[in-house]
Amino acid sequence: MTADSAFNVTSVGKRVSVPSSGFVSRKFGVEVYHADLDIYRLFTECRVGGVNLNLPATGMSTIEIPMMGRDMETASGGSAPFFSSPTAETTTGLLAAVNGLLRVGGVNQGVITGAQVNLDLSPSADPVVGQDFVPEIFLGRASVSGQLTAFLEDLTLVNYFKNETEVEVLLYLLTSSAAASDFMTIYMPKI
Repeated sequence: MTADSAFNVTSVGKRVSVPSSGFVSRKFGVEVYHADLDIYRLFTECRVGGVNLNLPATGMSTIEIPMMGRDMETASGGSAPFFSSPTAETTTGLLAAVNGLLRVGGVNQGVITGAQVNLDLSPSADPVVGQDFVPEIFLGRASVSGQLTAFLEDLTLVNYFKNETEVEVLLYLLTSSAAASDFMTIYMPKI
């Protein structure tokens, strides 16, 4: 019998990972428009400073995306809003912690009561002499932290912690219980 060396690999969805080098300095504009007052605040040259994902055992997951910007502009009347025809909000369902699965050390877990995953990019805006604005928002080292809470079922999870065992954690989160629902997967190979 010979090995099959010709094959195709197909992946569904998109992947995001933190590169070790070659970061692209992406900046965003964020507008807060108050239609009842006809005023806006436009935060310019904003950089994403991290992502905080919270998965409670009951309820919908939440995501927080801290940003740091270089300036804020305001206007009212005929100048508001700044973005006159923004893209419509997505209709994709929300992730619920009760849909999907969580694996620790390659084993499906049914006793996890909550999970948090935090990515901190440590943004900083260092001032310089002779200017009233910062020249750049710098990102530091990427740091991932988090927390799992669980019922005490046996000593497996306790011994992972006590013995400082590196284990993998896989979060597979679905937007509904339908067979073809949208999903997001977070894989941490060594925690």
